[in-house]
Amino acid sequence: MDVDTWKWTYLDNVPSPLSDDVRLLPEELPIVSCCLGSDHWYVMTTSRVIGCHESARFDFDPRSVVHWQWRDFKGVGFAEIEIARARLRDERCIDFSFETGKASMAPIYYERFWTIKYPIVDKLTV
Repeated sequence: MDVDTWKWTYLDNVPSPLSDDVRLLPEELPIVSCCLGSDHWYVMTTSRVIGCHESARFDFDPRSVVHWQWRDFKGVGFAEIEIARARLRDERCIDFSFETGKASMAPIYYERFWTIKYPIVDKLTV
C-alpha cells in the first residue's frame, strides 16, 4: 500500500496536529486517521469515528452506519482529496474528507471490517 507515499493519512496513531482535539476513551485505540487541516480531519478508532468536516464536528459509532459512499476513491479525476459519506441508522448523513489513491484503502478497509466482519465475528472464532 506504499504507506510512505501517503500525504495526510496515518495508521495506528493520532497525528500531532490533532492531539489537542482528539481525546480517546480508556482502552480505545486509533486505527486510521487523516488530517487535511483544522476543519477537515477524522480519526477512526476501535469504537468510533471522530472528526471535523467544514467546521462541523462529528462522533459516531461505526456499527450505526447503514451505508458508506466513497465516490472517486482511486483519484481517477486526479483529485487528491475526496468526500466520503456515512449514512447512519437515524438517517443522518456524515460527510468527511479523505485522501484518495492508495491511502484511501485504509479507511475503506476500516469500513469493510465493520460492514462485513464485525457482524459475524462470533462465528470466526475457534
